[in-house]
Amino acid sequence: MINTSFSNNMKYLIILAIIVIGLICYSIDSKPEPIKISHAQAQQQAKPENKPQKLTQTECEKLYDTTLQDYSINKQAGKETEINDYYTKCGAFSPREKQSFLSYYYWGLAEKEKNQYNYEKAITYYHKALEANQKSTNINDKKGTMWLYHYLSECYFNTWQMEEAKKYALLTVQEKQRLGKSRVGLVDYERLGDICYNLKQYDEAENYYIKALQEIEYLRNLPLDVRNRMDLSDLDAKEEKFISILNGTFSQ
Repeated sequence: MINTSFSNNMKYLIILAIIVIGLICYSIDSKPEPIKISHAQAQQQAKPENKPQKLTQTECEKLYDTTLQDYSINKQAGKETEINDYYTKCGAFSPREKQSFLSYYYWGLAEKEKNQYNYEKAITYYHKALEANQKSTNINDKKGTMWLYHYLSECYFNTWQMEEAKKYALLTVQEKQRLGKSRVGLVDYERLGDICYNLKQYDEAENYYIKALQEIEYLRNLPLDVRNRMDLSDLDAKEEKFISILNGTFSQ
């Protein structure tokens, strides 16, 4: 009887142990149902919100000093989203608004590309600079419009887009006159002459070359101290070029 009772108890203990072990294994292997969240929620959870801090007035004013273009070119080239955000943060403090900063930023990038003869890229940046410049309410920025027209004309000329080159060359002259400049200048007359010559608009070209010759004469008659501050070393070569074109003896 004792052996039979002991045997039954052992059976119960073995069965109980098997059940407990089974429950433990099940609890280990079982996984909770994953919580489904949207893609937008996942992104929001992955990226904590970082509100941009406003820059100090000193930092913003420093950005607009004479090193602005170098800063834009060397540290922010190609990072337009970052620079936009950076200038936006400047908005509350800067003496000039965001559009003013953007104009000079893109102007700097355009100069970099133009100096490396990447004229098509330069044209893109000059147009962005011009767009920001025209949106700016700062009167000093408007003075830069003339130069943006000038450089656009130069780049279009160097990519043989003569109609566009002429358009911006004429806008340069109009802007100079609007600003009250007393003279148009040798560079403008020469470029317009060259553009019209390439477009086979010979009557217009003749008119501009004659004005360019008159400008050379004016420069040669400036007071000596003024002439010494200017680079007039190529006046003779330009004069020879204009005369040869007008005489029909010019060969490229």
